[in-house]
Amino acid sequence: MNKVSVRERTAAKIVEKMTGDKDVEVLADPTLLISADEWALLEKRPTKFDNIDGKKYIINFFLGGMDEIWKNEIQKIADKYDYAILNLLDKKDSFYNSDPAEFLYLINNAKLVCTDSFHASVFSFIFNKPFVVFKRRGGENYMYSRIQNLMNTFKLNNREFNDSGLTKQNLAVDYSAGKKILEKERKKSLEFLREALGGKDV
Repeated sequence: MNKVSVRERTAAKIVEKMTGDKDVEVLADPTLLISADEWALLEKRPTKFDNIDGKKYIINFFLGGMDEIWKNEIQKIADKYDYAILNLLDKKDSFYNSDPAEFLYLINNAKLVCTDSFHASVFSFIFNKPFVVFKRRGGENYMYSRIQNLMNTFKLNNREFNDSGLTKQNLAVDYSAGKKILEKERKKSLEFLREALGGKDV
C-alpha cells in the first residue's frame, strides 16, 4: 500500500511494528471531518420526544455500565437544574436503542452528555455540547485510549470525570482551542486523502 493512515498514535505504532513502515499517518477520526451543520442535516427528532414534555435533559450513554457513584452525581445535577435523564442504553428507558439519526438529534439538543463512549464524546465536541467522560467499566482500557487521544489532541482533558464530582463547571463549554486544532486536522486529513486518491476531490 502506498498510503496508510490510522486514527490514533497507538494504532500507528502497532502498524509500524507489524510492517516495518515508519510512514504511517495519524489522522482525525472520519466523524470529525464533517461539520456540525452537515451532521445536523441527518438528525431526526424522535417521536417519543414528547414523553419528556419539552424538558431539558441529560443523556446517559454508557457502553460499559454505570457506577452507583456516577448515577448519584448525575442525578444531583438533574435535580438541581430540573433536567430529565435519558438513559439511551437502558432497556427500560423509552429512548433505548434510538436510531443513528435520533442519536444525533438527542446529542445536539442535550444540556449535558455523560458517557464512556468515543462517538458520544466526538459528537458532543462537534455540536459544542457539554460532556463528561467516564472511564469504561469492564477492563476495556484499550478502548479508552481512543477517548484519551481525542481529549489530548483537542484540549478536552477537563471533560474527564474526577473525584470532585459533577458541578456547574461541567455544564460550561469552551472548545475554542480544540476547534482551531480541529480545522488544522481536517485540512491535514483531506489533503492526505486527495493525495492517496491520486488528486481526486474528497
